[in-house]
Amino acid sequence: ALAREKGNKEIQRHEEKRRLENRLLELREDLEENPKLSTQEIDQIIQRERDQQLELWKAQDERQAEREKGEEGE
Repeated sequence: ALAREKGNKEIQRHEEKRRLENRLLELREDLEENPKLSTQEIDQIIQRERDQQLELWKAQDERQAEREKGEEGE
């Protein structure tokens, strides 16, 4: 059962990452319409957005692991 749960979580995370990359692509297209932004600035904005989301997911995963660890100890 645990292996199936882990597999499901991995599939969900993969889907979340795909959605993130789609949102970032749309953001990039919007930013490219702004003539004041250089390609380098756009790249930095996109990377910052990506990093923020990945850090959020990492923190969520860590909290979930702590909860699961606590439940095992009960």
